Amino acid sequence: MRLEGWELVGSLSADGLLLLAGTGSEDVHGVAIADVRNGLTWQLPVSGSYAWAAWSYDDIALVTVALDGGQGPLLSCRVATTRCEPLPQQGSVLLPTT
Repeated sequence: MRLEGWELVGSLSADGLLLLAGTGSEDVHGVAIADVRNGLTWQLPVSGSYAWAAWSYDDIALVTVALDGGQGPLLSCRVATTRCEPLPQQGSVLLPTT
């Protein structure tokens, strides 16, 4: 599996089958998920600014994006459907780390 442009640090899902990591260059950042069994990747619909991401449960990643010096939307992204949906939030979001 070749993951060019991916950050060196990522996190595996609880079952160890999916890798969640930052992607991009100095100017453009994003987040992607790779299936370690077959190498398929999914670029999440967050780009152009820095994003923080963490696994929730099953195949769901939570992602929040920094926009114009503040915090943007909190997204719930499910690998099985390759869809992200905004979640309601109040105040700052703290995502778990490993």
